[in-house]
Amino acid sequence: MCFSPGLAANCLVFASVAFMAGAAQAWTVETRTPPFQWQTSHTTQIRPLSVVSKAWRLCALYPHLKDSYWLSINYGMVAQARKLGVELKVLDAGGYHRADKQLAQIDECRAWGADALLLGSVSFADRRDELKARVAGLRVFGLVNDVPIDPLLGRVATSWNAMGRHIGEFIAARHPAGSDGVKIAWFPGASRWSDRPNVELGFFDALKSASVRELVVKEGADNDRRIMRALLEDALKAHPDIDYVVGGAMLAEAALIEVRHLEPTRRPKIVSYYFTHGVYRGLLRGKVLMAVTDQMVLLGQLSVDQASRYLEGLPFEKDIAPSMQTLTAGANNTPETRNSLSPARFSPVFDVQPKTP
Repeated sequence: MCFSPGLAANCLVFASVAFMAGAAQAWTVETRTPPFQWQTSHTTQIRPLSVVSKAWRLCALYPHLKDSYWLSINYGMVAQARKLGVELKVLDAGGYHRADKQLAQIDECRAWGADALLLGSVSFADRRDELKARVAGLRVFGLVNDVPIDPLLGRVATSWNAMGRHIGEFIAARHPAGSDGVKIAWFPGASRWSDRPNVELGFFDALKSASVRELVVKEGADNDRRIMRALLEDALKAHPDIDYVVGGAMLAEAALIEVRHLEPTRRPKIVSYYFTHGVYRGLLRGKVLMAVTDQMVLLGQLSVDQASRYLEGLPFEKDIAPSMQTLTAGANNTPETRNSLSPARFSPVFDVQPKTP
């Protein structure tokens, strides 16, 4: 394992090679029983499929590819599709507010003849009936975000409420009730657009046991780096005494640039509720204090494996997710990232064709 910041890109490449070499090993996952709730789960192991009977057509819809979170999911999906010999079509909606675009993409998947739809949902808060009508007759599997239709055939998703709770508990452990209060700037980002369990609820609930003197909330219209940077600039100008900036990876990546212009004693600590390559580099260099990963490469692999099992008529776990991992600043505290990050030079792949005999 490499930990030198200067070797971060090479570390990711070597980790990818090691990962592919060990791909036949069992995956450790959390499975929820009964499925499609968040409260009750247990750990189990799944041995990935190695072959399928035909080149099934899987159509995967992403809310966006604006950061490397979904890029890493794409890498996992592509790797597993190529391994199994299934056909994969990937479509990107361009943002959580793009419901019209994703509805049109569902039609595109249907016209393409998809055997299964892997739906990384945008926000359908006011359009659930329309979504349900649009997917009628399709085999639908949830991917990462809550999909507001019933029934789903399966789901691969981590509780975003739990991700938020995780970072709140981390801060509460550093600043328990009765200690000097801290000032936190919270950037919910796209959590207000998406239909996933709100990361904000888990975060705020965990902060009840912390000593917080003030909580500044800066809402954004979408999960966009430019929006996050503008919100952060406003927050730092209006509140120069902020102790923590907390939000998603785009906020964390923007903060790495913005806070370096401040005097060292005025730089707030950076915490991210999800993980990207930029956040990884920030952790290695001690610039990001803490982040949570839900192992995105493995998420992508599991989604292809789950849908393929269903299409093959094999038993499968209906509601699963990789376990969350906490990553903290400093090379010695950063765990293996091979199940979380795509290789440094990987670009999104939108079409995977089975190899011809």
